[in-house]
Parts: sequence; C-alpha cells; structure tokens
Amino acid sequence: RVHIEDVTITKQVLLDVVSQLPENFDLDDLNYRLFLRARIVETEADIHAGRGIPNETVWAEISKWDI
Repeated sequence: RVHIEDVTITKQVLLDVVSQLPENFDLDDLNYRLFLRARIVETEADIHAGRGIPNETVWAEISKWDI
C-alpha cells in the first residue's frame, strides 16, 4: 500500500495544481489540493494492485440498502 507520506510529485504536477487555484489563495487550499492529488495516486495504486472493489459489487450492496 502506498502511504501519502511516501508520495512524491513532479514540479509539473505541482504547477498543474497551482494553475487550478484562484489568483489569491491560502496555503491551506494548496495543501488540501495536494492532499487530494496524493489520495488519488494512492487509490490508483490500490486499484492496479487489485485492492479495489468492483463497481458491480458496490452497486449490488447499495441496492440492498433500505432508503
């Protein structure tokens, strides 16, 4: 499993994240977006390693919910 602390990014990824921010932002905004990017990388690694749950399984479980 990939841990967020172990995720490194390239300058280009950082520039991409920064380019999506508004002209004025605080460091919490940047930190949050970098955290999200790291979570996406972690999740993709899990999926590629076979640790994901197939959509069919998720939808089958949701269909059992009584809402």
